[in-house]
Amino acid sequence: MFLLSGRHFSRPASYPIADRSHNANITACSNFHYEAAYQKCLRKEFKLRGLGYKEKPRLQISYQGEMLDQCYEPDFLCHGKIILE
Repeated sequence: MFLLSGRHFSRPASYPIADRSHNANITACSNFHYEAAYQKCLRKEFKLRGLGYKEKPRLQISYQGEMLDQCYEPDFLCHGKIILE
């Protein structure tokens, strides 16, 4: 189960994302620059399957009701609710 903004999301929404990340992982493992290659492969997999995503979105962080100056930038935000690092 995933948590974003205090809301829980069921696993079925994450299945296509997990499947695409597995394919990208297999492809990127043979590349020397693993992290950058993985992101490129994953981006391509998401586009091929038409999965909604944002790459490196700037997400606001709040603590005890106050917005912090710092933002969080995950690798991907899928369907507007699933963070992928």
